[in-house]
Amino acid sequence: MPFEKLTITVLETSSETERILKVAGPLTISTASDFQQRVLSSKTAKTFILDCSEVSYIDSSGIGAIVSTHTTCVNSGRRLALAGLTDRIRAFMKVSWVENILSIYPTVKEAQQALAKA
Repeated sequence: MPFEKLTITVLETSSETERILKVAGPLTISTASDFQQRVLSSKTAKTFILDCSEVSYIDSSGIGAIVSTHTTCVNSGRRLALAGLTDRIRAFMKVSWVENILSIYPTVKEAQQALAKA
């Protein structure tokens, strides 16, 4: 795992204001800063959906990076949603008490539908 790299791929969407990112690999102290910068690099997106189905591991710094990114989004009138969390990562979110402040959906499609209604 120490040699595993975090990758973030921008997925195609039909909207300029929506950005879907496929996050894969470990979200840890060594990748958290890059994660935040890359997620928030879009100046036109109002909604960010993170497909986390391939996040292999997350530590407390990774949780902090997600919460910080969420806070930055909220403070700038944007939205952040997580989708596809593995059971292990979802459980970590729950014990970290951040599950209640983040928007978490089983799939990207469900996140898109929910955010379109909001």
